Amino acid sequence: MHSLPSQDENNKKVPAVTVILPVYNGCRRSPDFMIGAIQSVVDQNYEDFELIIVDDGSEEDYTSIIAQFSYDTRVRWVKKENEGQSAARNFGARLGSGKWLAFIDQDDYWYPNRLEMTVCRMQEERRHHINCVMVYSDLDQIDARSRILCQNYLATRKLGTHPKKRLEDIIAENAFILPGTMLVERETFLELGGFDLRLSGYEDDELALRFFYRGRIVFIDNALIQWRIYPESYSYSSRMEVSRKFFWEILIQAHPDEETVNKLWVRDYIAPRFYYEWLHAWRNAVIHQNREQSRRACAGLKDVAKFLPVKKRIKAYLASVFPFNIACNVFKTKIARRLAYFLL
Repeated sequence: MHSLPSQDENNKKVPAVTVILPVYNGCRRSPDFMIGAIQSVVDQNYEDFELIIVDDGSEEDYTSIIAQFSYDTRVRWVKKENEGQSAARNFGARLGSGKWLAFIDQDDYWYPNRLEMTVCRMQEERRHHINCVMVYSDLDQIDARSRILCQNYLATRKLGTHPKKRLEDIIAENAFILPGTMLVERETFLELGGFDLRLSGYEDDELALRFFYRGRIVFIDNALIQWRIYPESYSYSSRMEVSRKFFWEILIQAHPDEETVNKLWVRDYIAPRFYYEWLHAWRNAVIHQNREQSRRACAGLKDVAKFLPVKKRIKAYLASVFPFNIACNVFKTKIARRLAYFLL
């Protein structure tokens, strides 16, 4: 049974922005990362926000960190059972009350103008009667020691097409709209169902696609966050492989080829994207001798092969049927790997 809100709660000012920070064992590398992420939100020069930190079933004790930010009434901690990052984000969004919604990951860092820039841009676009549904930005890449490795990462590395003006800008390539950079209307996010819980990878692309159907997605070509990437050894996530297959199926079902209007979405855009992604996954599996990843990648290559032009179809088929043990031996030397990359 829920109690009625108190008079103080009724009079509490509704914030303009709800910020969600999902946490799962956030101190496993260093508590400084999570503390820094929280501090970067607290230190925003745009102060009209609430920060909801969602502990997604962590095994760590955050008592001291909670105490560290207890002075700031805008910061709220909640805990739930572990269901994954997307579920934690959706959970926090439902608890929030702001008009706008933003996200930050536990290892990342916001520049002080992150909220100000995205909120102002959203409001400016809407004042001009443009149906703006999402604003996102470029980012700086940092390492485990918080050193900047690449400024304006998306522009410098030429990753993705920005801004998103065509459907193929999302379905034919990685959208590179990181949750930490986006600002959306909270009601619209909830109406669309939030992040798809079936995806543990590609969930940001899938969400961006649903927002793209609704209206204009605006890009700020300045870095507003620091995105931390660890220099760690190769690791394989079966959840990512499952998500890749699931997102492939979402896209080909939503956008089949339309030959009568010469819109060959699968042949020209979706299939080539996943051909390269599954081929890359297969090569990595062979190099690191991961039979399970090889099996999943080969299954994906077989799925995508029938949609590809002849040359790529043959390459996809050859990779999918190439014996795993022989491929591992072939890829043992650098020269052999280069030759295999050239041929496949």
